[in-house]
Amino acid sequence: MPAPALLPLVALIVGALLLFFGYRWFRFLLACAGFVLGLVIGLALVTEPLLLGWLAGLLLGLLGAALMGFFYLLGIFVLGAIATFLVAGAALQLFQLAAEDTVLIVMALVGGALAVALQKTVISGVTAAYGASQVILGLNGLGAFGRPAPATGSPWQPWLDAPSLPGEPWALGLWVALFLAGFLYQLRSRREHRPER
Repeated sequence: MPAPALLPLVALIVGALLLFFGYRWFRFLLACAGFVLGLVIGLALVTEPLLLGWLAGLLLGLLGAALMGFFYLLGIFVLGAIATFLVAGAALQLFQLAAEDTVLIVMALVGGALAVALQKTVISGVTAAYGASQVILGLNGLGAFGRPAPATGSPWQPWLDAPSLPGEPWALGLWVALFLAGFLYQLRSRREHRPER
């Protein structure tokens, strides 16, 4: 399989798993998010030499994974705050509104607190929403909508252009249908499979 097709295929598979089983796998996903966050911070802090940057990133990634797994509620708060910050920022940009950074930070803190208070529903909703978007991006990248990702340029470009992909009016309807199917499935099945505390 050519490398450009691998990323959309991975997005499709991971997206489908998140869409329907995100709540069940949440502890693992939380640790992965902590690892990626630590890795990015380590690579940003130590840029030269490259090997030292990767070593710092891996060490901070392992620390981030351990902390996110250990501090479960803190991890939910952080993810809820980040998600709220990103959604609020995107909504403000979409409606061409301006807001002080302080307002976005307060909204993020409120979003984090709500994520902790409503964690079961929030976990199911966030993983279903993200999974639905990744399924659509994966299908788009594989050419399912007749518009495959360009062969040149960064393989990450479809993810950077996520709000406009695949760029058809019915794409939002497809996302909503996928989200609702995954969210309702997770709500129905989560009674049997709860993350341990």
